Amino acid sequence: MTGSFVGVASQLLVISPMTSYILRMKRFSKRVRVTLAIVFLISVAAFSIISEQTNPASNLYSLMGIRRDASPNDIKRAFRLRSVELHPDKNPSENAEEEFNRLRAAFDILSNAEKRRLYDCFGEDAIAKDQMTLMIETGLKSFSFYAIWAVMVYFFTLKEENKQARSWVYCGEVMLLIFETNLLFGRRDFDLPFSLFSFVTIHEFVTAIHSAFPFFMNGCRAISTFYYRDIMQENLTLGFELLKSNKQIALGIRELKAEVTSMQRRPIRDAGGSTATIESESDTNLTKRSKLTKSIAKPIEKDLFAKEKELATPTPQVPAPRKIKIPLYAVAIAVLVIAKYLLM
Repeated sequence: MTGSFVGVASQLLVISPMTSYILRMKRFSKRVRVTLAIVFLISVAAFSIISEQTNPASNLYSLMGIRRDASPNDIKRAFRLRSVELHPDKNPSENAEEEFNRLRAAFDILSNAEKRRLYDCFGEDAIAKDQMTLMIETGLKSFSFYAIWAVMVYFFTLKEENKQARSWVYCGEVMLLIFETNLLFGRRDFDLPFSLFSFVTIHEFVTAIHSAFPFFMNGCRAISTFYYRDIMQENLTLGFELLKSNKQIALGIRELKAEVTSMQRRPIRDAGGSTATIESESDTNLTKRSKLTKSIAKPIEKDLFAKEKELATPTPQVPAPRKIKIPLYAVAIAVLVIAKYLLM
């Protein structure tokens, strides 16, 4: 619970505000902002995980200088070599006696098969606990961690551009819970590859997953921001562009209408000096064009006025709440795994 509280506090005070600030920097393009946010998250996550593993005395395998798949003979051989180095008579350090006692405690744990299995899965503090109690405590701790972060993910993805990330994070959370349950309570043939994790125990690996989960959530938020398209804003911008274009067309039609009208009213003089009006075939064509222009201009003007009114006073529309999209296969697998390993 303490780790969950620290993770939530760092998320609220540092990680999320900094990520949001990077994503809002308008002087960079969207692609650059998302790239900077992801680089920031990876850097902080790497620093956080590495800082937790900087103390070699916390890992008994590193303390004895052996791999996690070492045999009992390898453990005895490593203990003899390390005991010579750390013996108080030959170790000039001020904490020589404490370091030697720590080495003996590590040998007692790793040389015992049952204690070694408990240490690998649940940490050094689990050695003195009952196995059933330990499994219940670990299961509740894992469930509470993911439950707390499920609530936090919902609140951190309330913005429209982050709602797509919510389903991604929830799917990842379910898969991590299944993976963690198999590591802790599954069969022994399901283990971390020794070639990649020669010293890291399962307990330390699970702790690293918990430390990296907030960064995974913020990374999903950054990626969803990059791929988000505000359809309503795009439609509104397109509507204004069409309105400007229609206004220009209407203005051109009005100018053409005025020109035709002026040509119809223009008087002429005959040879005797009297004023007459042109009555010819061209006048008839102009009259037809004028009527056609009026018939085209009126509907366009009405349509323009209607669009202006609609844009000036838009009708509010409340969208239906979006459902959380968690694949059914992920839920089914999670239920089966939990029922298999936690309710036995």
